[in-house]
Amino acid sequence: MLRWMSCIAFLGLFSSALHAQTSQRIDSSAAYQAYLRENSPRDSVFMKMGESEMLQVYNKFNVLIEEGYLKNKKKDGIWTTFHPSGFPATVVSWRNGKKNGTELLLGKDGYMEASSSYLNDQLHGPLRVYFKGARLNKEIYYKDGIEDGFRKMYFASGGRQEEGRMKDGMREGLTTWYYENGKKAVEYEYKNGEIDGHAVTYTEQEVVATMGEYKQGKQIGPWKEFHPNGQLKEQGSYLNGLKEGAWNSYDEKGKLLATKDYKLGELIQKK
Repeated sequence: MLRWMSCIAFLGLFSSALHAQTSQRIDSSAAYQAYLRENSPRDSVFMKMGESEMLQVYNKFNVLIEEGYLKNKKKDGIWTTFHPSGFPATVVSWRNGKKNGTELLLGKDGYMEASSSYLNDQLHGPLRVYFKGARLNKEIYYKDGIEDGFRKMYFASGGRQEEGRMKDGMREGLTTWYYENGKKAVEYEYKNGEIDGHAVTYTEQEVVATMGEYKQGKQIGPWKEFHPNGQLKEQGSYLNGLKEGAWNSYDEKGKLLATKDYKLGELIQKK
């Protein structure tokens, strides 16, 4: 049980870290900040284009690093920043001084690194992050700057790592994690961001390892743990996240090994 609960805790922390990372705006990434430091502007050129103006910004080496359109002194239209090689670094759609539409982040090597959708300067729609070579790493949906909708993560090998849904920035419904071999690792049901409902963990061969129920993030009711061969290893009940009553343990052939009695999580008797 402890081994699998440790695995679950790791997955939770890993997922939280991913959530924090992908919630950042693309133009605040470390790569983009490094790009800005390397290409501090030196000169600007304005060109009148009907009701709009086109602005071109050059670095100290007289290399174009940014260009786009202004309307009423606000960004309006497509703006592009460039790597020193001249290859685009970012391509962003603006309207009336705010991001509206697609934003693309491109690496120096020409590979797509990320794409996202904005509405009135807030993430709205899919955010996709790619491994080098254009293989999808993450796909997260936003609504008014908050995660809302499908959330998918992938291994570098291309296989699924996580699938679930978000609602108002919190997990909702079934989330499934996978091993890199494609087998299920964990299935949790969520409500308002807390584990609430059926919970199952699996071995790398997708044999059930533990199963039970949660209520508002705490284990409740009957729980079972299994040996790798599928035989029952331990069973008992939880009350508000604490072991309660009789817990039986068995060997790999199903023979009863011991019975332990618990009260509010404390062992009171062993048979």
